Amino acid sequence: MRACGDRLSRYIFMSSVAAYGDGLNHKESDPLAPDSHAAPYVSHKATTERMLFRMRRQTGLPLVTFRPPFVYGAGNPFYREQFFWDRLRAGRPLIIPGDGYRLMQFVYVNDLVEALIRAMTEPGQRVRRSTSGIPGR
Repeated sequence: MRACGDRLSRYIFMSSVAAYGDGLNHKESDPLAPDSHAAPYVSHKATTERMLFRMRRQTGLPLVTFRPPFVYGAGNPFYREQFFWDRLRAGRPLIIPGDGYRLMQFVYVNDLVEALIRAMTEPGQRVRRSTSGIPGR
């Protein structure tokens, strides 16, 4: 980013809700996981976000961070999300893990891409980041 100098108009970082650590039901104001978190993916996401936020404070880096939960859509190699949609379309019951109160969030890949493009191309557009996975909610 520093090598780009003043040519960088905006830096968009694709993080994930994993940056918070455990669980999915987080608010934007919740603290990120510590650098010492046991899961390397979690600690790397959180550490990178902290570094980028520090750069923003120090240099004015034009930064947008997205933290989507589970992304679903065509071409997704993981069956975990599609499993629910397949059961819904087939009229079969949904199997809810645990007691049914755990928050599980999905975002459709096209909605995520649209939000990313808006963050890149519309300088006055404030993209409201959300851990719900739905831009603006």
